[in-house]
Amino acid sequence: SKILLGYKDDGGDYWVDASYLNTQLKKLESKNIMVYIGACFSGGFIDACSKSGRFVITASDADHPTTARGKVPYSYPTFDYYFYYWLGKDKSDVEAFNRARADTLFYNQNNCPIGQNPLMNDQCAYTWFYWW
Repeated sequence: SKILLGYKDDGGDYWVDASYLNTQLKKLESKNIMVYIGACFSGGFIDACSKSGRFVITASDADHPTTARGKVPYSYPTFDYYFYYWLGKDKSDVEAFNRARADTLFYNQNNCPIGQNPLMNDQCAYTWFYWW
């Protein structure tokens, strides 16, 4: 799996594959790392990046694109919208993921049935987002 990070001045692309990202994550000194990939087909990164001490979320599985809500130029990624919405409603990271996943699947079933399937692998004892 690869994800597009951006574009070069010469018109080329910057791509990162799962193996490279995992290698870079290993270099970090932190024992708790959150990885959030909101790209289409990003689920291919789950296995490579899921290790002890990591909380990994992808906006879809390896076989499906992501969707957007709204109309261009005011559209935004569907899963991102719901994930940040639930975090803003004082939900923990895991609860926000679960609610956002359910909302995304429901939205797409009724509006854009392409099979987007957000994934999560939580091997981290740390809660990233939680409000009391």
